[in-house]
Amino acid sequence: MADITNVLNAIWPILGLFNLLIPHTVTADYCEFDLCDIGQYCCGDNKCCTKTLEIWFFWAGILLVIFALAVAAGVRYTRNRHATYVLVATHPVDDVEINRHSFK
Repeated sequence: MADITNVLNAIWPILGLFNLLIPHTVTADYCEFDLCDIGQYCCGDNKCCTKTLEIWFFWAGILLVIFALAVAAGVRYTRNRHATYVLVATHPVDDVEINRHSFK
């Protein structure tokens, strides 16, 4: 555990220098000047929001997952409704009397 702590203590200042030296890009949304992208619209406090209704593949994926879960639940219900349970003895029993009247 002490080795990992030493390595992290050595790497931390290097990461801090990278954070200071690498320029960061800042994006701002200005709906007032109509600077939103094509798939976006203005939503409150001068922000651009993505139109979720135009992302049809996202909604299609959600519907596909719901459909698959419904089919799986239906198959499981159908199989369990007609299930036959058979008891299997794990140890032989010698004192059981078997005759043809016991099977009906």
